[in-house]
This record gives sequence, C-alpha cells and structure tokens, in this order.
Amino acid sequence: MSKNIMLWLCICVLSVLYAQNLTLEDIYHPQKKIKLSSSIPSVTWLNDQEYLQLDFDGKVATWYVHNVKNEQKTLFYSAEKMSAAFAALPGITKAQAQNIARRSHAFNSDKSAVLVSAFNDLFYYKLNSEKAIRLTQTAKRETVAHFSPDGAFVSFIQDNDLYIVDIATQHVRSLTKGGGENLFNARLDWVYQEEIYGRGNFKGYWWSPDGTKIAYLQLNETPVNKFTVVDHIPYRGELEVTSYPKAGDPNPSVRLGVINVAGGSTTWIDTFKYEAQAFLIVQVGWLPDSERVYYKLQNREQTWLDFNIAQSGSGKSTTVLRETSSAWVRVNEAPIWLADDQFLWCSDRSGFKHLYLYKTDGKLIKQLTTGEWEIKRVYGYDEKHQRIYFSANKDSSIADHSYYTDIKSSTIEKLTLFAGNHRVSFSKGFSYFFDYWSNVTTPTQLRLYDNSGKEVKKIAVAKVENLRKYKWGKTQFHKVKTRDGFVMDALMIKPVNFDATKKYPVFCYTYSGPHAPSVRDSWRGSQYLWHQMLAQKGYIIWICDNRTASARGMKYTWQVYRNFGELELRDLEDGLTWLKKKPFVDSTRIGMWGWSYGGYMTSYALTNSKSFKIGIAGAPVTDWRDYDSVYTERYMAMPQNNTQGYLKSSPTQHAKNLHGNLLIIHGTMDDNVHLQNTIQFIYELQKANKKFSLMLYPRSRHGVRRPSQRYHLYQLMTDFVINNL
Repeated sequence: MSKNIMLWLCICVLSVLYAQNLTLEDIYHPQKKIKLSSSIPSVTWLNDQEYLQLDFDGKVATWYVHNVKNEQKTLFYSAEKMSAAFAALPGITKAQAQNIARRSHAFNSDKSAVLVSAFNDLFYYKLNSEKAIRLTQTAKRETVAHFSPDGAFVSFIQDNDLYIVDIATQHVRSLTKGGGENLFNARLDWVYQEEIYGRGNFKGYWWSPDGTKIAYLQLNETPVNKFTVVDHIPYRGELEVTSYPKAGDPNPSVRLGVINVAGGSTTWIDTFKYEAQAFLIVQVGWLPDSERVYYKLQNREQTWLDFNIAQSGSGKSTTVLRETSSAWVRVNEAPIWLADDQFLWCSDRSGFKHLYLYKTDGKLIKQLTTGEWEIKRVYGYDEKHQRIYFSANKDSSIADHSYYTDIKSSTIEKLTLFAGNHRVSFSKGFSYFFDYWSNVTTPTQLRLYDNSGKEVKKIAVAKVENLRKYKWGKTQFHKVKTRDGFVMDALMIKPVNFDATKKYPVFCYTYSGPHAPSVRDSWRGSQYLWHQMLAQKGYIIWICDNRTASARGMKYTWQVYRNFGELELRDLEDGLTWLKKKPFVDSTRIGMWGWSYGGYMTSYALTNSKSFKIGIAGAPVTDWRDYDSVYTERYMAMPQNNTQGYLKSSPTQHAKNLHGNLLIIHGTMDDNVHLQNTIQFIYELQKANKKFSLMLYPRSRHGVRRPSQRYHLYQLMTDFVINNL
C-alpha cells in the first residue's frame, strides 16, 4: 500500500473519530454561526459568447467579462470611475458614492448603462463614463423603475401613476393621471403581486418591443375591504392598512390599457364580453410587431382561461383559445412567438403540463411533448436549430433536468446528466448554458456547457470544508404507496450512529400545499442542517409528499379541489403506516411541523387525527375564509359556493378535537397569513379547554427573518421537540 493511500485512509478515519455535532449556534446564531459552505458567484449572460461574473475579494465586488471562446477575462466597468461620477453630484458624499458603486444594479438591455435608485430619486450612469445623471429630484419616491427597450427612457411609478423620463434631457412626463389610494395605474396591488404576477413584483406595465407604447393594468381598489396590521413596538403603536380581498369578498376591478409614449389618451382594450362577471387579467405581453397585445383572462374562480389578442390602436380583442378543466386552470408561461404568426403554448389539459404549437387564429398545429411527466419551465426557442429548450421531471420526480425537443420531429434529448437537481440559464443565442447543480447532500455547483450538453468549464464548486467536520445522519429517498396505489416520494434522515435494534422517535416536516413538493434531491441549506442537527440528537426526520403536493402533474393536484386537508392528511397517514412497519420506529412518538400551508396542515392534522404526539404550526391558515381571494378560490371556489368545504377544512372548526401537544408560532405583522388566523384558533382552543403553546414574533411578517428572532425561533422549536417528543 502506498504512503499516499495510507495517509488518505488515516485522514478519513480521524475525520470520523473526531467529527462533531452541529449546534444551533453553528446554523442560526447572529454572530456565532459558521459559514458552512462558500457561495456561488453571480453570473449573467452578456451575449451568446460572453458572460459577466461578479467576483468578491473580501472587500470589493467586481464584475468581469468572460469570453467563452478565448477564455479571456476583462474588467466590465470601473467601480472607481462610477464612484467618482456619483461623488461629483451635489449632495452625495464620497462614502455614499462608493456604496452606490458597489451595489448590484439594474442594467439596460445591452448592459451598457445602469439605473440606480438612491435617496428617493433615480440616477443614470453610462458604464466607464465620467458623469452620472440625476434623472429625478422630488420629495416623492419613484418605484418599479425600468429602462425602455432602446434604453432612451426610464419608466417609473409615483403616487400610483405611470411616468417616463427622457435620459438625454431629464424631462419627466406623466403618462397617466388619477392614480391614488384606490386607483392603481401600472402598479399592482397586494393580491395581484402576491398571487398572480409573483411575490414582490408590483410592476403592472409592459413596454412594446419597439419602445413606442406601454400596456398597463389599472386596478380599482374601491370595492376591496381593508385589513389592518399593527406594529405594537412603537409607544403608541402604528397601523398598516392594506386592501386585502378575503375569499368571497370583492376583488379589485381591472382593465387593460395601451398608451403611446409620445403622449395622448389611453386606448382601453375591449373586455366588454366579460364585464357581466368578475374577472382577473393574469398575464400581459406584446407580439413582436408591437401592434398587438396579448392577455390571459380568467373568471374569478379560475375554472377557465381565455387567451386573447388585441389591436393596440383600436383595442379590438379576439379570443384565440380557451383552456378549461374539471377543477381550476393554472396560469403557465407566456407564449413564445415564432415566425408566420405561430406560437408555443403550455397547457395542463391532459393532466400534465406539455408544449403545443398554435397559429394566432387559434388553430392547433401539433402537440410537441406528451407523457405522464410535466414541463417545469420553458427556456426559449432556438430559431437557428429549431429547438425548444425546457426543464422537466421526465426522468426524476424529485429533481429537474434540462432537455430540448426538435420542433419538426418532436424528439427529446436530455442535456443534464448528473443525478440531482439542475437549474440552467441559456446564453442569448442558446449556444451555451450555465448549470446550477446540487443534490440533497451536496451544495450547489456551477458549470458551463455548450448546447449539446458537453461541459466547457467548471465555474465554481461550493467549498465544504466546514461541513466535513460534522457528523451526518444518512439521508435516503423512498417510494411509498398510498392505499389506492399512488406512489409518494419520501425522504428519511436516520439518526447519527443509527442502530436498527433501537426504536427512534419520528419528526415529520410537511408543506403539503397544491403542487409544492418538499421532497427534492437538491441542497436545502439551513433547514436541512437543522433537520440533521435533530438527527444527531436521535430523531428520525421524515418528509413525505402527499399526491396533491407532488408536482407530478395537475392530474393529481386537481384531486384536492374544494376540499383542503382531508386527502393530504390521508396520504400523510398512509406514509406513516409504511414507516411504522419499520422495527426501528417508535410509533407512539411521532411529531409534525410546517410553515404557512405546512402550518395549516399541522393544525389540521392535530385536530383531525390521533397519529401525532406533537405539532409545530408556523403562520397557519386556520380558516380559509380568512385568506386571500385569488389563492383560496382557485382551489376551494368561493365560500358562497362551497360552504361545507370551508367548514370541513378549517382547524378552527375542529379545535375541540385537538389531540397532542401543539405549539403555534406567528409573526405579529404577517401581511400574508394574518395573525387573525391564530387568534381565532386559540380562542376556540380556549373555549374547549385545550392546552397549547403560543409564541409571537413582534414586527415579523410571514417569515421570521431578523437574525436574533430567527435564532430564538429555532431554539424554541428545538427545545419543544426535545422536551415533548
């Protein structure tokens, strides 16, 4: 045996003998936590052959241009020049200018200039130039700012109206008027950003490709009921009042308009045929000719979706196609426009999300993908090779891979090969792609590939020296059949130094919400580490995806329609039935925890089952009448149309049946799942003389984010598990 091999074996043995347990301080302590793995650098495509990479030397973050062909690395722009340009502006100190230069910035389309929001104003800087330009100078804040496609203008929202500023002259013009407390022009309200266009995205306007027009939504909040959230920490308390439509209550009314950037009045898109009923406009965009606008429109309960195309000049609108289902219709990606007025369309109509090729007159040309798997994301269409690139769960139900299909033959080729989860980003011409790969035990790695799937270079692998010094419980994936034959995915972390002759308590994690799996062969960061810490303390960690959460296909998710809780719990208990047959499982000591929908599921389980000794319910919905209209009615219909479904699904209605030791946790300023849910629930628990524990986190929203509170949260949950399970 060689000396090198002997040395390697000695290192392996010593690493096992002297491995240590993870502590809560290692994972969550605001000052003492350890950086357990290095981060992956930010990269973004500049064109088809070059990409930008943000490198950090410990003090300064610097963007570099990397050329894929010749592997040259050049400075993208000078932070010193940028800092000097901002420091030359009146009222900006040298320190403030340096801070601006080191930030991440919003680039224009060709990444030659940046838009900076600072001091309640907007600034423009052409990279590597000597001068920064102040675009606005008012006491009012500009939000949702974006470059025009040609980079000549910047659009923004102020006081719920849409403005543009000419970069060359700094002349500011208002395109809309009348915005105010209840009228939102080109800005989304709470429910539209949360449930339709994406959490945190308040942008309700879209530039035409040629930059001459803007399509925008106008939301009228007048009929929407207000909800008040209280910050109890200031001496006199502060109120935050938001328009929040609960299930069954009035929604904001909506209309779609188009306005010329040069000025003039708004042309309102013709939606008259829908106006006898409440409707939602759930997606908007432009066709390549800049003359036609498309929009997806749904009825309030989202049981159908119309795809419409309208003339921007006249507002005349035509319905191209309608999607329906036996339950609800999901809003999928925007159409991708091809030549000859053809477009790619994603649909769940078969029960699985697949690609279809259409003409703009509504004629179906062909279905491009098929099978009992679903597309997760469409990356785009490579016109040169006539390929569509996409990710899917075709080869693994717990990890996404990337593929392409030939539009003529519909043959499918796989691009990513390693077992585990892949998230990719293609260059502008689809010649190359970044691949972010990880699995359940390996932090993210970043590689560059060409469009045949051949590796070009390894960009970054997260360093994991700190991870290696700890003891780890073995992580295993399982397939578990329900009583009616559905095969669920499950994950088990066994205790460190596992002994099959012993019996161990089980601590389950769940989310369980529609089409939102928790069992993934991907790195999950701090939550996975906390579960590993509990495994080191002698607990089996168990995660099992009920069928409606599995993301296998809408065929399975639709089964939850109008009846939250019951089917999810039945599947989860079928998973426990499988688990309890293992000789090393203590079936009398099973606990569950979850947050948001997982908090709801935990509350529902402990009031509708006797399987669980303890439960931790974080930010739970306890009565779906308390939650917002768009999310809830999609799955449950309106309360007026499903009274029994709402009553059956509510933990509050079943509070008298609480079985087990329940800890409820909620942020006092949660503007998503309001604290009202927990207050109503504990009121019924008190009336039924049920014991429970409660912890509130002042000023926290839907998640507990402040480092000190987050550390307290996980210490609380750790102690609760150890003392009660």
